[in-house]
Amino acid sequence: MSRPAPPKPPSEQIALCNTGRTHLNIGEPALALRSFDEALQVMAAGGAHWNAERETRLGRAQAFRTLGRLEQAEEACTALLQETTARGDSYGRGLTEHELGHVLSALGDEHTARRRWHSALSALEGTDAQVLADLRALTSDATVAAGP
Repeated sequence: MSRPAPPKPPSEQIALCNTGRTHLNIGEPALALRSFDEALQVMAAGGAHWNAERETRLGRAQAFRTLGRLEQAEEACTALLQETTARGDSYGRGLTEHELGHVLSALGDEHTARRRWHSALSALEGTDAQVLADLRALTSDATVAAGP
């Protein structure tokens, strides 16, 4: 009788997530999605680390959006938003609302997108989140006035 494979180390999940991020940054969302899915498989095999899981799931949503798979992106964001809220992870919630705002905007729901961006800004203000400048621009009065 063979033993089950030992759990994979969280470093493998983190590496796959970072690879996915790199693919997104260089305009290869399909390859990014593959890396994020592999990272989730590692996580399911017992190599989970919450911050890496959150970043992996967020990256997966971003890859879906970039690929134009907006319904899947919205589902991924909604599930992640529920998880970050349940965990009391306001930083993760803010990052997720930022992405969900972009998805909703792409779906044509500018009003709800702006509400998500305002909520994200409130959650992330005072942190080192890289999306803060984007959120400030998205929630400025000039942006709202220029909207549809």
